[in-house]
Amino acid sequence: MKTGKRFRIDWTVEKITPIGEDKDAKYYKIRMVPDKRTWEHREVDGTKGWFNTLENIFISDDEMAQAAKTMKGIPITVSRAEIGNPQEYIEKSRKRVRTKNGE
Repeated sequence: MKTGKRFRIDWTVEKITPIGEDKDAKYYKIRMVPDKRTWEHREVDGTKGWFNTLENIFISDDEMAQAAKTMKGIPITVSRAEIGNPQEYIEKSRKRVRTKNGE
């Protein structure tokens, strides 16, 4: 299911492995998965992928792999998303996405 709209994926880190360093930086391999508080790995119409239980968005594993390739070189920031009230969380997320994209 492709929506054509931008949306946020919150991630959780499953594993961090040091892979090297040079004079300017240290490098790590990081395994991240969509946050299981809002995303479930499931099969939809014979295709495996990630389903957002709050916004009913499905991203196939193939689409997720293609998207991950575009993330090379993008800095990772860490913030803690607290999900107390799912509807309030969705509204805050929509406002944040609109603000960043000018929509």
